[in-house]
Amino acid sequence: MQAVNSSSFWVMTRLNSSSSSQDCSMVEQRNRMVSMELQSLGMLACLQIELDGLTESSFLMESKRKVRQLVRSLRPGARDANMTPQQAAVSLAAMFNRVPESKQQFLQEAGILAALELLESDNVRIAEAALDLLTAFAAGQTRLLESLCLTGFIPIIGRIATGGPAAVGHLTAAGGYSAVGATPAAGAAVNASAGSVTGSRDAAGAASSDALRLRCKAAGCVAQLCLAKDTTLQMFIACGGVRTLVVMVQDDLLEPTTLTPLAVGCIWKVLDTYGALPVSYICRMMAHAGLVQRLYAVVKQLISIERQQQQQQQQRGIGSSGAPRTASATAAGG
Repeated sequence: MQAVNSSSFWVMTRLNSSSSSQDCSMVEQRNRMVSMELQSLGMLACLQIELDGLTESSFLMESKRKVRQLVRSLRPGARDANMTPQQAAVSLAAMFNRVPESKQQFLQEAGILAALELLESDNVRIAEAALDLLTAFAAGQTRLLESLCLTGFIPIIGRIATGGPAAVGHLTAAGGYSAVGATPAAGAAVNASAGSVTGSRDAAGAASSDALRLRCKAAGCVAQLCLAKDTTLQMFIACGGVRTLVVMVQDDLLEPTTLTPLAVGCIWKVLDTYGALPVSYICRMMAHAGLVQRLYAVVKQLISIERQQQQQQQQRGIGSSGAPRTASATAAGG
């Protein structure tokens, strides 16, 4: 009996040990499968990261290549250019909005210098495209605006905003105005044909509109220089910005393209925040540039406009009060 019990106990022990060993082997197998799955997932994650890195690097490389090609097209007469400078400027401005990282590549490729050359072009539309390009390049980043100022941007933009010789050259090149000092004989020759005169007037109107639009954009850049940062304001003053602001003040308040309110706001900003020089120095510089006479003309025009508005209001009041009296008088007479 004891032998049977011992044998059964031995059998049960063997069965239990075998079952436990099977359970252990199943657990180990399950663990191995889980570890293999984790390894495969890790490899997939690493592969995805590598693919993302390759995609990003290829995208950046493609954008760099595109910027390099567009900068080459900015230069007139380039052999490997596949578009006009105006088209290249428009494409670069749009690219800056989509890929802000391309601005650094534009800076490395000396694109600012090429854009500044276009900004001094005799063609108003090319100059406007170059100005839009430089504005998009420096938009929202004062560091890039400072880099732009260091390359000679301020004197050029000041001449355009004040309607200096560059703007006059634009109109003359477009065929809108005759040259200064033209003889009466030349004027008679121009007026000989009515059709040619009408065509020249149309061209003059289009050229004048383009030049005024360019000047307004340049004035916006001047305001950005004055309001963006103290360093850009100091650079602007150092490059003759006081005279630029004074010349922008004109008695043309009724014109839709007047720059006087913007110029007065910038002048106030200069007087309020510019601390590199005493205020008396700045006032003396502005007075020497003719600000007092210009402000007097502006105030005189404001007074005239105010009087005209008051007279119109009085005439409206008299007309509205006189209408019932006329009707009653007519009824009484009838």
